Amino acid sequence: MSDVPTGPEPDGLVCAFAVTRTPPDGAALAAAAGHEEGGPLRVLRAGTLSLVVQDVPAALFGR
Repeated sequence: MSDVPTGPEPDGLVCAFAVTRTPPDGAALAAAAGHEEGGPLRVLRAGTLSLVVQDVPAALFGR
């Protein structure tokens, strides 16, 4: 059992599709399809890496 307090379950999760050193072209990203139930694909930067991600509902993609 953990002593770390837990909060309410999140409404959404972030689904990662790809990690690359070269950011994807904006037009190609806009034309790509993610999960039907999720938001638009977007890029998160982490140092020199680019992650292609999508916000998705936790109720459908969580535990």
